[in-house]
Amino acid sequence: MNYKSSIIVALVLGVLTIGAFYPKVDAQEREGLILYATLSYLDQVHFRPMAINDEFSTKVFKNYLGYIDPGKRYLTQNDLTLLKEYEYKLDDQARARTFEFFDLSLDLLEKPMVKSERIFNEVIEMDFDFTKDEMIELDPDKKEFAKNDAELKEFWRKTIKYDIISRLNRKIEDQEEDKEKVSDDLDLIKTDIKDTEVAEDNAKPKSYDQLLEESVEKTKESFDEWFDRMSKLRRSDRFEAYLNAITHLYDPHSDYFNPKEKKDFDIRMGGKLEGIGARLSPDGDYTKVVSIVAGGPAWKGKDLEVNDLIMAVTQKGKETVDITGMRLDDVVDKIRGKKGTVVILKTKKKDGSIVDIEIERDVVQIDETFA
Repeated sequence: MNYKSSIIVALVLGVLTIGAFYPKVDAQEREGLILYATLSYLDQVHFRPMAINDEFSTKVFKNYLGYIDPGKRYLTQNDLTLLKEYEYKLDDQARARTFEFFDLSLDLLEKPMVKSERIFNEVIEMDFDFTKDEMIELDPDKKEFAKNDAELKEFWRKTIKYDIISRLNRKIEDQEEDKEKVSDDLDLIKTDIKDTEVAEDNAKPKSYDQLLEESVEKTKESFDEWFDRMSKLRRSDRFEAYLNAITHLYDPHSDYFNPKEKKDFDIRMGGKLEGIGARLSPDGDYTKVVSIVAGGPAWKGKDLEVNDLIMAVTQKGKETVDITGMRLDDVVDKIRGKKGTVVILKTKKKDGSIVDIEIERDVVQIDETFA
C-alpha cells in the first residue's frame, strides 16, 4: 500500500476508533469528533501539514462551494453574500469543532434547489428558437453565480437549449449513419420484392420534429433524475463533502471515507464481498439488476436476471422492506450480508410478473476489480 493510501486508511481507522470510545454522542458531537480526528491525522501523518489559519479557511470555503453547487445551478449571489460572512472563520470553527457555516449552507441549499427545479419545469416547456445564435459558458470555473432569480432562469434556459441541441445533433448524425447502413443492406437483398418493401419501410427516417421531441423528452428525463438524486442527499453526504473540502487541500488523494465507503474500498482492493453477486443501478423508484457476477449465488440460482426490477427486500424470517424510492447505497446494504444468510428479493420481471427470489449469500469474487 502506498503512503497516500495509508493516510486514507489511517483517517478512517482513527475516526472509527474515536467512535468506539464515544458511543453515545449526538450527531453534532460526532461530527465534531470526526472533524477533530481528520485534522489531527492530517497534521501528524501527512508529508505536508498545513497551518489552520485564514488562508486555510478561504481555500476550504472555495472547495466546499465547488462541491455543493459545482455547475452553479441553484445558488445566487444573494446566497453567497450570506455564506461569505464565514469565509475567514472556518479555521476558527474547525478548531472549536463547530459548524455554523456548514449548518447555514444546508439551510440555504434547500430552497434554491426547489426553486431551480421549478424554473427547470417552466423552461423545459418553452418554445426554443434554435435558429438564434447564443453563447453559453460550460467551464464552471469561468462561470459566475447568477446575480438574481431572473439571471438564474436565463442560465437554465441556455443550459436546456444547449442540452437539447446536443442531443438533437447526435440523433440526426446517428440517423444519417443508420440510413447509409440500411442503404448498403438493401443493396444486398436478393429476395422477393415484398422483403425489399418491408426493409425500405423500416428504414424510413424520423422527421426533424420527431427527433426534436425525443431530444426534449430525454433532456427532461435526464434532469428529472438529477433533481431526484439531489433531493435524496442527506446531511451526512454534505458533511462528507465538507470534510473532503478540507482533506483535498493537502493533496487530491487524501479522502475521508465513511464506514460504508471504507467497506466498498476494501471490496475494490480485495476483489471479493459477501452478498448475492449482482450489480445494481437506480431505475426510477426501483433498483434494476444490470449484470450478474459469474460464479456468484445469483448466477448459480439462475432466477434473478438482468433487467429485473427489485421492489422489496426481506431478510429471511424478518419483515419485508419496501425499497421504493430508496437510495441505491441503502438498497445495497440491505441485499449484502454474511455468507450463509438468506435474502428474498421481490422482483418485477420483463414480462410484468412479480416473483419472490430467495438467494443464499456467499463470497463473491470480483476478478476484474481485484488488486
